[in-house]
Amino acid sequence: MNWRRVWLWKRQHESRTTYCLQWFDDSGRRRTEAVGPDKKLAEALRRRREMELNSGTYQDIATIRLAAFAQEHVRLIEGSVSPRTVKEHRETLAALLAHCSDIALEKVSPKVAEEFLAARLENVSPATANKNLRTLKGIFESAIRRGYLRANPFRGVTPARELEKEVRVLTEAEIQSLVSACPDLKWKCFVSVALTTGLRHGELVNLEWADVDLDEGTVRVRCKAGYRTKSGKNRTVPLVPEVASALRMLRGESGAGRVFRVSEGTREWSYVNKRFSRIVKRAGIEPCTIHDLRKTFLSYLANAGENEAVVQKLAGHASMATTLKHYTRILPETLRRAPGKLPYAQGLAIVTQLQHGPEPGAEMETAEVIRLLEQLS
Repeated sequence: MNWRRVWLWKRQHESRTTYCLQWFDDSGRRRTEAVGPDKKLAEALRRRREMELNSGTYQDIATIRLAAFAQEHVRLIEGSVSPRTVKEHRETLAALLAHCSDIALEKVSPKVAEEFLAARLENVSPATANKNLRTLKGIFESAIRRGYLRANPFRGVTPARELEKEVRVLTEAEIQSLVSACPDLKWKCFVSVALTTGLRHGELVNLEWADVDLDEGTVRVRCKAGYRTKSGKNRTVPLVPEVASALRMLRGESGAGRVFRVSEGTREWSYVNKRFSRIVKRAGIEPCTIHDLRKTFLSYLANAGENEAVVQKLAGHASMATTLKHYTRILPETLRRAPGKLPYAQGLAIVTQLQHGPEPGAEMETAEVIRLLEQLS
């Protein structure tokens, strides 16, 4: 049996070099596999591919075009992930298809991936472009599992630099003004529950009286018919006594169904957002959203020294990094108090001198310096 060779060759682009593998398959057809700009990696893969071809362990990849793969991918993930995730994958694949047209999936190279990110940055924010990049990394990992690719072209792409966003956290005075500006008991309860439980917008709107246990003082966030929590998981959040008492009064008025029913037969976010914006304007505070109430809740907990795991659990986040990066802010009062907690602060010599005056030796040294300066002048 003749030894089957695999050759390494390079494609020279305007700004970079891409290494490729090339060999002949069983039918005598020339095959090409793009590797990337790393020559050492390309050489290692060349030796590996050559051994696979000659040992009979090489498995060829299936050929599929990008449009067909996109349709197949969306069909396969439906039912196993949330509708929001399905929509995100569908829209991201549509953007990639619009960028590079309906090419063979194996032709989506690292260069194509980098060009796609650069093109997205011309039309969307860096945060959105990076989100598209993360989505495509996951999608193309599934393409490898399905036998369409050997390497993920999006794996080595560097995300765009994002400017740090300020987390909007209401002050205690703003919180009081906001609650006072609420037109009725329902809206006072809505704002108070948001500020003391950290529930998301959708969790608040879809909260039912069956989810509220006023005797135990808890609220249950759960998946139910017509509503799925963001993570697909349920959690229980405690109520502070004052808010539980207000909800008891509200239940006497409304009775059953959804706790914060804005109007008959509607759950539209735009209606709730519009009404909330009017309350914010009436309160005379800086603009904020319902989501900012959630960030306020988590930030105050974190600044009060609450355990990070507890804050994460109450937020319903799968990752602590998400809680700390996007939902918490160190308040100015916490920053001002922090240096005073240093264990050595009160023992510094300068503190002692300020309280009791300089030691005699220090005075003599100072007088001696002044005398010498006068002589020099």
